[in-house]
Amino acid sequence: MTYFNSDNTEIFVPFLGLKESEFECLRKLIETYLSFYEHCKIPFFIIDQSKALHDEINGLERKNNNAVFKLHERYSKEMPSFENNPEKISAYFNELTRKYSFINVITLGERLFHSQCLNHVLNNLSTRKFNLIFDSDIELLNGQFWEAVAISFPETSWDTMLAVGEFADELLQDSGNVYKDSNSDCYRKMRFPRLYPHMLIVNNEVFKRYGVDFKLLFLNVIDACKENRNEIRVLGDCGSSLVFWAAYHGLSIGHIDANQWMVHNKSASFGNLDVKNVYKWW
Repeated sequence: MTYFNSDNTEIFVPFLGLKESEFECLRKLIETYLSFYEHCKIPFFIIDQSKALHDEINGLERKNNNAVFKLHERYSKEMPSFENNPEKISAYFNELTRKYSFINVITLGERLFHSQCLNHVLNNLSTRKFNLIFDSDIELLNGQFWEAVAISFPETSWDTMLAVGEFADELLQDSGNVYKDSNSDCYRKMRFPRLYPHMLIVNNEVFKRYGVDFKLLFLNVIDACKENRNEIRVLGDCGSSLVFWAAYHGLSIGHIDANQWMVHNKSASFGNLDVKNVYKWW
Protein backbone atom coordinates (compact mmCIF):
# COMPACT_ATOMS: atom_id res chain seq x y z
CA MET A 1 0.00 0.00 0.00
CA THR A 2 1.06 3.58 -0.60
CA TYR A 3 -0.15 6.99 0.54
CA PHE A 4 0.88 8.66 -2.75
CA ASN A 5 -2.19 9.29 -4.91
CA SER A 6 -3.70 11.62 -7.50
CA ASP A 7 -4.97 13.99 -4.79
CA ASN A 8 -1.62 14.70 -3.11
CA THR A 9 1.01 13.93 -5.78
CA GLU A 10 2.17 15.42 -9.09
CA ILE A 11 4.93 14.42 -11.50
CA PHE A 12 7.04 16.94 -13.43
CA VAL A 13 9.42 16.25 -16.31
CA PRO A 14 11.41 19.19 -17.74
CA PHE A 15 12.02 18.72 -21.47
CA LEU A 16 14.59 20.77 -23.38
CA GLY A 17 14.56 18.90 -26.69
CA LEU A 18 17.86 20.01 -28.18
CA LYS A 19 18.84 16.55 -29.40
CA GLU A 20 16.82 13.82 -31.05
CA SER A 21 18.15 11.47 -28.37
CA GLU A 22 16.33 13.38 -25.63
CA PHE A 23 13.01 13.15 -27.46
CA GLU A 24 13.45 9.41 -27.87
CA CYS A 25 14.38 9.10 -24.18
CA LEU A 26 11.28 11.05 -23.18
CA ARG A 27 9.10 8.73 -25.25
CA LYS A 28 10.74 5.76 -23.54
CA LEU A 29 10.16 7.29 -20.10
CA ILE A 30 6.47 7.85 -20.81
CA GLU A 31 6.09 4.41 -22.36
CA THR A 32 7.60 2.69 -19.33
CA TYR A 33 5.74 4.94 -16.87
CA LEU A 34 2.38 4.12 -18.46
CA SER A 35 3.14 0.41 -18.47
CA PHE A 36 3.59 0.44 -14.67
CA TYR A 37 1.56 3.38 -13.36
CA GLU A 38 -1.22 4.29 -15.79
CA HIS A 39 -3.80 3.04 -13.28
CA CYS A 40 -2.61 5.58 -10.66
CA LYS A 41 -3.87 8.56 -12.70
CA ILE A 42 -1.36 10.84 -10.91
CA PRO A 43 -1.13 14.20 -12.75
CA PHE A 44 1.89 14.05 -15.05
CA PHE A 45 3.28 17.33 -16.39
CA ILE A 46 5.81 17.68 -19.22
CA ILE A 47 7.50 21.09 -18.96
CA ASP A 48 8.18 21.74 -22.63
CA GLN A 49 10.90 24.26 -23.50
CA SER A 50 11.60 22.92 -26.98
CA LYS A 51 9.90 25.70 -28.95
CA ALA A 52 11.59 28.43 -26.90
CA LEU A 53 14.96 26.72 -27.33
CA HIS A 54 14.35 26.18 -31.06
CA ASP A 55 13.66 29.89 -31.53
CA GLU A 56 16.71 30.79 -29.46
CA ILE A 57 19.03 28.46 -31.38
CA ASN A 58 17.81 29.89 -34.68
CA GLY A 59 18.88 33.34 -33.53
CA LEU A 60 22.40 32.38 -32.47
CA GLU A 61 24.08 34.00 -35.46
CA ARG A 62 22.65 37.33 -34.30
CA LYS A 63 23.43 36.66 -30.62
CA ASN A 64 27.10 35.80 -30.27
CA ASN A 65 26.83 36.05 -26.49
CA ASN A 66 23.90 33.68 -26.36
CA ALA A 67 23.91 31.68 -23.11
CA VAL A 68 22.85 28.45 -24.84
CA PHE A 69 25.89 28.55 -27.10
CA LYS A 70 28.17 29.32 -24.16
CA LEU A 71 26.75 26.36 -22.26
CA HIS A 72 27.06 24.03 -25.23
CA GLU A 73 30.56 25.29 -25.98
CA ARG A 74 31.69 23.75 -22.70
CA TYR A 75 30.90 20.35 -24.13
CA SER A 76 31.49 20.83 -27.83
CA LYS A 77 33.15 23.47 -30.00
CA GLU A 78 30.47 23.03 -32.66
CA MET A 79 27.49 25.35 -32.95
CA PRO A 80 24.57 23.62 -31.20
CA SER A 81 21.95 22.35 -33.61
CA PHE A 82 18.30 21.75 -32.85
CA GLU A 83 17.85 18.22 -34.16
CA ASN A 84 14.17 17.77 -33.38
CA ASN A 85 11.24 18.74 -35.57
CA PRO A 86 8.96 21.07 -33.53
CA GLU A 87 5.91 19.85 -35.43
CA LYS A 88 6.82 16.24 -34.63
CA ILE A 89 7.14 17.05 -30.93
CA SER A 90 3.86 18.97 -30.93
CA ALA A 91 2.02 16.14 -32.69
CA TYR A 92 3.30 13.60 -30.17
CA PHE A 93 2.27 15.77 -27.21
CA ASN A 94 -1.18 16.39 -28.70
CA GLU A 95 -1.74 12.67 -29.17
CA LEU A 96 -0.51 11.95 -25.65
CA THR A 97 -2.74 14.50 -23.91
CA ARG A 98 -5.76 13.45 -25.99
CA LYS A 99 -5.35 9.80 -25.02
CA TYR A 100 -4.42 10.26 -21.35
CA SER A 101 -6.38 12.86 -19.37
CA PHE A 102 -3.85 12.92 -16.52
CA ILE A 103 -0.93 13.89 -18.80
CA ASN A 104 -0.50 17.60 -19.45
CA VAL A 105 2.05 19.65 -21.37
CA ILE A 106 3.04 23.08 -20.04
CA THR A 107 4.82 25.14 -22.69
CA LEU A 108 7.28 27.69 -21.34
CA GLY A 109 7.80 30.89 -23.27
CA GLU A 110 11.50 30.98 -22.45
CA ARG A 111 14.29 28.46 -22.10
CA LEU A 112 15.48 27.97 -18.52
CA PHE A 113 18.50 26.13 -17.16
CA HIS A 114 17.59 22.92 -15.38
CA SER A 115 17.78 24.27 -11.84
CA GLN A 116 15.83 27.39 -12.84
CA CYS A 117 13.13 25.25 -14.43
CA LEU A 118 12.76 23.08 -11.33
CA ASN A 119 12.65 26.15 -9.09
CA HIS A 120 9.86 27.55 -11.29
CA VAL A 121 7.99 24.24 -11.09
CA LEU A 122 8.23 23.98 -7.31
CA ASN A 123 7.40 27.64 -6.59
CA ASN A 124 4.82 28.39 -9.28
CA LEU A 125 3.37 25.29 -10.94
CA SER A 126 2.96 22.79 -8.13
CA THR A 127 -0.45 22.51 -6.45
CA ARG A 128 0.04 19.32 -4.43
CA LYS A 129 2.16 18.21 -1.48
CA PHE A 130 4.39 15.63 -3.16
CA ASN A 131 6.25 16.61 -6.33
CA LEU A 132 8.06 13.77 -8.10
CA ILE A 133 10.69 15.07 -10.53
CA PHE A 134 11.97 12.90 -13.36
CA ASP A 135 14.81 13.69 -15.74
CA SER A 136 13.54 13.37 -19.30
CA ASP A 137 16.26 10.83 -20.15
CA ILE A 138 15.41 8.06 -17.70
CA GLU A 139 13.32 4.94 -18.20
CA LEU A 140 11.59 2.96 -15.50
CA LEU A 141 12.44 -0.67 -14.76
CA ASN A 142 9.48 -1.75 -12.64
CA GLY A 143 6.37 -0.54 -10.81
CA GLN A 144 7.65 -0.76 -7.26
CA PHE A 145 8.78 2.81 -6.65
CA TRP A 146 5.80 4.30 -4.80
CA GLU A 147 5.37 1.29 -2.54
CA ALA A 148 9.08 1.11 -1.70
CA VAL A 149 9.27 4.79 -0.75
CA ALA A 150 6.09 4.55 1.34
CA ILE A 151 7.51 1.58 3.28
CA SER A 152 10.87 3.26 3.89
CA PHE A 153 9.37 6.64 4.80
CA PRO A 154 5.98 6.51 6.60
CA GLU A 155 3.69 9.43 5.84
CA THR A 156 4.26 10.98 9.27
CA SER A 157 8.00 11.23 8.56
CA TRP A 158 7.27 13.90 5.93
CA ASP A 159 6.30 16.42 8.62
CA THR A 160 9.95 17.48 8.84
CA MET A 161 11.36 15.95 5.65
CA LEU A 162 12.13 18.22 2.70
CA ALA A 163 12.87 15.64 0.03
CA VAL A 164 13.63 12.02 -0.80
CA GLY A 165 16.11 11.14 -3.52
CA GLU A 166 19.53 9.71 -4.19
CA PHE A 167 21.94 11.46 -1.83
CA ALA A 168 25.43 12.02 -3.23
CA ASP A 169 28.09 12.92 -0.67
CA GLU A 170 30.46 14.52 -3.15
CA LEU A 171 32.08 17.03 -0.83
CA LEU A 172 35.48 15.36 -0.62
CA GLN A 173 35.55 13.61 -3.97
CA ASP A 174 38.42 14.76 -6.21
CA SER A 175 39.32 17.40 -3.62
CA GLY A 176 43.03 16.75 -4.09
CA ASN A 177 43.01 16.99 -7.86
CA VAL A 178 44.61 20.09 -9.33
CA TYR A 179 43.51 21.51 -12.68
CA LYS A 180 45.23 24.12 -14.82
CA ASP A 181 42.99 26.74 -16.35
CA SER A 182 44.53 28.87 -19.08
CA ASN A 183 42.67 31.90 -17.75
CA SER A 184 43.64 31.52 -14.09
CA ASP A 185 46.03 29.93 -11.66
CA CYS A 186 45.83 26.32 -10.61
CA TYR A 187 42.71 25.41 -8.70
CA ARG A 188 41.29 22.43 -6.90
CA LYS A 189 37.85 21.01 -7.57
CA MET A 190 35.39 20.18 -4.81
CA ARG A 191 31.66 19.53 -4.66
CA PHE A 192 28.84 20.09 -2.23
CA PRO A 193 26.67 17.07 -1.39
CA ARG A 194 23.36 17.00 -3.23
CA LEU A 195 20.22 15.06 -4.08
CA TYR A 196 20.24 13.88 -7.68
CA PRO A 197 17.19 15.31 -9.51
CA HIS A 198 16.70 12.39 -11.89
CA MET A 199 14.19 10.74 -9.52
CA LEU A 200 13.40 13.10 -6.67
CA ILE A 201 10.35 13.66 -4.45
CA VAL A 202 10.06 17.14 -2.94
CA ASN A 203 7.68 17.93 -0.09
CA ASN A 204 6.26 21.13 -1.55
CA GLU A 205 4.48 22.12 1.64
CA VAL A 206 7.80 22.19 3.51
CA PHE A 207 9.57 23.68 0.47
CA LYS A 208 7.27 26.72 0.45
CA ARG A 209 6.91 26.98 4.23
CA TYR A 210 10.64 27.59 4.61
CA GLY A 211 11.13 29.64 1.45
CA VAL A 212 13.48 27.09 -0.12
CA ASP A 213 15.03 27.69 -3.56
CA PHE A 214 16.14 25.03 -6.01
CA LYS A 215 19.38 26.42 -7.39
CA LEU A 216 23.06 25.80 -8.03
CA LEU A 217 25.60 26.71 -5.38
CA PHE A 218 29.04 28.17 -6.09
CA LEU A 219 31.84 28.99 -3.68
CA ASN A 220 35.35 30.23 -4.41
CA VAL A 221 37.90 29.73 -1.63
CA ILE A 222 41.20 31.61 -1.95
CA ASP A 223 43.82 29.51 -0.16
CA ALA A 224 46.26 32.00 1.39
CA CYS A 225 48.17 29.15 3.03
CA LYS A 226 49.62 28.19 -0.35
CA GLU A 227 52.48 30.11 -1.91
CA ASN A 228 50.63 30.64 -5.19
CA ARG A 229 47.26 31.25 -3.45
CA ASN A 230 45.50 28.33 -5.10
CA GLU A 231 41.81 28.75 -5.72
CA ILE A 232 39.43 26.06 -4.50
CA ARG A 233 36.23 26.02 -6.52
CA VAL A 234 33.31 24.33 -4.82
CA LEU A 235 30.31 23.51 -7.01
CA GLY A 236 26.85 22.66 -5.77
CA ASP A 237 25.17 20.98 -8.72
CA CYS A 238 21.41 20.48 -9.18
CA GLY A 239 19.88 19.40 -5.88
CA SER A 240 22.59 20.81 -3.62
CA SER A 241 20.48 23.72 -2.41
CA LEU A 242 17.93 21.26 -1.01
CA VAL A 243 20.64 19.74 1.18
CA PHE A 244 21.77 23.20 2.28
CA TRP A 245 18.26 24.39 3.21
CA ALA A 246 17.43 21.13 4.98
CA ALA A 247 20.53 21.53 7.15
CA TYR A 248 19.89 25.24 7.73
CA HIS A 249 16.32 24.69 8.94
CA GLY A 250 16.97 21.45 10.83
CA LEU A 251 14.96 19.35 8.35
CA SER A 252 15.72 15.85 7.15
CA ILE A 253 16.20 14.32 3.72
CA GLY A 254 15.70 10.71 2.69
CA HIS A 255 18.20 8.64 0.70
CA ILE A 256 17.14 5.99 -1.82
CA ASP A 257 18.96 3.98 -4.46
CA ALA A 258 17.12 5.14 -7.57
CA ASN A 259 18.88 2.53 -9.70
CA GLN A 260 16.47 -0.04 -8.31
CA TRP A 261 13.66 1.51 -10.32
CA MET A 262 15.19 3.35 -13.27
CA VAL A 263 18.01 3.60 -15.78
CA HIS A 264 19.50 7.04 -16.41
CA ASN A 265 20.61 7.66 -20.01
CA LYS A 266 22.80 10.62 -19.07
CA SER A 267 23.42 13.73 -21.14
CA ALA A 268 20.70 13.21 -23.71
CA SER A 269 20.55 16.91 -24.51
CA PHE A 270 24.23 17.10 -25.43
CA GLY A 271 24.79 13.78 -27.18
CA ASN A 272 28.27 12.32 -26.76
CA LEU A 273 30.29 14.34 -24.27
CA ASP A 274 34.00 14.90 -24.05
CA VAL A 275 34.63 14.26 -20.36
CA LYS A 276 37.67 16.58 -20.35
CA ASN A 277 35.46 19.49 -21.36
CA VAL A 278 32.89 18.64 -18.70
CA TYR A 279 35.46 19.10 -15.96
CA LYS A 280 36.75 22.39 -17.38
CA TRP A 281 33.70 24.59 -17.35
CA TRP A 282 33.31 25.21 -13.63
